[in-house]
Amino acid sequence: MNRTIIKRITAYCVMSVCLIMLTGCTGNKQTLAEAMSESEDTGFVVTKAGMYDSADNEAVILGRDADKRTITFFCLELGKKYTLNYDGATKFYDKYDSAMTVDQVEAGSIVDITFLKAKKLLNSVKESPSAFVIDSEGDFSIEEENKRMVIGPKEYKLEGALVLNDGKPAELMDINAVDGIRVRGIDSRVISINITDGHGYLRLNGADYFEGGWIEINKRMIKKVTKDMLIAVPTGRVSVSLSKGSVTFEEEYDVREGEECVVELNETNFTEPDAEGTVIFVMTPSDATVYIDGEIVDTSMPALLSFGIHQLMAKADGYQTLTQYIKVGTKNATLDITLEPADSKSVSPTVSVAVDGVTPAVTPTLTVTPTPMPTVAVPTEAVSVSDEGSRVDGYKVTIATPVGAEVYVDGSYVGVAPASFTKVSGKHEITLRLAEYLTRTYTIGIDNSQKDEVFSFADLVRENSEEESSDE
Repeated sequence: MNRTIIKRITAYCVMSVCLIMLTGCTGNKQTLAEAMSESEDTGFVVTKAGMYDSADNEAVILGRDADKRTITFFCLELGKKYTLNYDGATKFYDKYDSAMTVDQVEAGSIVDITFLKAKKLLNSVKESPSAFVIDSEGDFSIEEENKRMVIGPKEYKLEGALVLNDGKPAELMDINAVDGIRVRGIDSRVISINITDGHGYLRLNGADYFEGGWIEINKRMIKKVTKDMLIAVPTGRVSVSLSKGSVTFEEEYDVREGEECVVELNETNFTEPDAEGTVIFVMTPSDATVYIDGEIVDTSMPALLSFGIHQLMAKADGYQTLTQYIKVGTKNATLDITLEPADSKSVSPTVSVAVDGVTPAVTPTLTVTPTPMPTVAVPTEAVSVSDEGSRVDGYKVTIATPVGAEVYVDGSYVGVAPASFTKVSGKHEITLRLAEYLTRTYTIGIDNSQKDEVFSFADLVRENSEEESSDE
């Protein structure tokens, strides 16, 4: 009898243990370690959503291949590039944890990721909350030689930043002062720059009369008119104003990225208001010398200036020199000019207007933060134009290649490559144009060393080439 009871108890215990084991297998969530162990036993493991064994914070997206369903990253901490796969279970989030689609993932983004290392499979991608994103249209400056970038009032470190144009690798010299850009970074360091809105070109046809005068674009960019100009301008609707003396021309044009828009000029569309304005100067310091369009003016008495754009320069011993464009637009105005001491940290001597009539303006370059010029003359703070650079007499800059391309420096035609021009220090736009090829513009820095410099650029890409078609 006792043996029978013992056998029953033993059987009951065995059954209980089996039930417990079955319950554990079906009810408990499988851990990653168990999955890896199972893989070793069977050679196959089914991955589930939310499974990962590796994480990487503040990785930079270098690109995405939609056909292969892969994303390539760069680990900032390790300085390492790697590619991971994604599938329907991969989750994408913005920095606020809102869901995104994979098509919203942009090259240059700084992200936090989780993934299965052995399978190279992405589990999640999230825009890094620690990263900043800034969209800028012209309100930036780049100083490659000093490895810094200024966006609005803030300065950032610029070293080893990834530059992209339409998702493709580019260089800092590909960024034009009129481009729209998206800047990403961490703390005070720029990590990536995307060119989001490129530029097109304006060509002046029949501008002989205006040579030596001024062209104003979108009320913010001013250049001296030279023969056969080709000017890089923003895309979209662009306003163009030319003036020389009292003769003016105004029109608007639609500009497409990478394409030329021709400004047809002839005497039938010129206007001559024959108007002049009286400008009174209030100077600090009072003994400063003022030049208008290269001529010294006596600031102790009112100056009579024709309506339109004029170049003003003010200088005094012990003070920073101010170079500024002004636009005269009414009969009477008072111009208040204050120069900063030479040892001042400020780099922006000021021009302000006491009454309507004279509007300070600024030409944007990659070395100065541009400020739009109002369309109506109103009292406003002015931003000084950057020093146009110093001539290094006896020395030249040569654009060697691509051979046969037309070469334009800051919009002015200088010849066919190889072409040389007088060396002037500072930032300059080099535009290369050749019939049946895509026009290309670079921004270069030229120092004031007493030696010749030679620049060679890549061959231009033929219009409607197979390369261009495949990119689309």
